[in-house]
Amino acid sequence: MNGYIKALEMGEEFPEVAHLSIPERRAVLRELIAIMDVYDGACDI
Repeated sequence: MNGYIKALEMGEEFPEVAHLSIPERRAVLRELIAIMDVYDGACDI
């Protein structure tokens, strides 16, 4: 999951988010970070 977070932070495009707008990708990034915070607390915005 952290690989997806890093990819989104770097602006990389991959199939799972290719159809989303930039604001939607940012929302996905925020959600992934929030989810990962629950599990390991290691992700920061």
